Amino acid sequence: AQIQLERTAERMTQNIPSIANCPRPFVDLPKLKLEDLSQTAQSTFMRVARYEAEAWLKQERQRHTWESAQSVKQSARSEKLDEWYEKKTKQEEEERQRQEELERKREEDEKEKEKLRRKRNEQLQKQVGKWAYEKDERDRERLKVVEQAGKEEEDRRKSFEERYRAKQKSELDEWQRKKAEKQNQEAMEAEQRRRRLKEEERERVREEQERKARAKAAKAARRRRSGGAPGG
Repeated sequence: AQIQLERTAERMTQNIPSIANCPRPFVDLPKLKLEDLSQTAQSTFMRVARYEAEAWLKQERQRHTWESAQSVKQSARSEKLDEWYEKKTKQEEEERQRQEELERKREEDEKEKEKLRRKRNEQLQKQVGKWAYEKDERDRERLKVVEQAGKEEEDRRKSFEERYRAKQKSELDEWQRKKAEKQNQEAMEAEQRRRRLKEEERERVREEQERKARAKAAKAARRRRSGGAPGG
């Protein structure tokens, strides 16, 4: 409560306008003490001090709760990270073993291929003429297949381009049709609004003329009544 009293006094001195030739008029004044105040003022400062203490305590409790939650989360993250490293190490070991097995199998396959290659070379040396003929036949057949595939691919490309252009043209025609319909609709709506405004203007003029006519008739009637009043 004493601290709150001192803060209030300090703010009060800062809010009071400065006096000419005396920029700090409250410097040498004695500090206010809580016991110097009335019982009502003391109770007020005590309530404020208690409110601030309760607010600080609530804030500290919230901070402690948050720090505890963060600690639990950090611990959970550490456990998950350890599990991830363990799992990753196991996966790397399994991958290394798999690669070694693949390498061993590849070497065996290479040896078997080499054996077969030597055997084929021996057979080719005996049948070089037949091999050359068959190779030439295979090359011609392969070239024919490649040419046919190229022709089919070109046909597909042309067909796709034609369908694409047709689709683009159809979409453009549809867009232009919708645009024309929209313009016609807007023109019709604008014409209807123009006619409606024109009709409303005519109605307004007619009503104005009728109002003026009624006013003129009423005025004439008043004149007639005022003219015949003495004779009555």
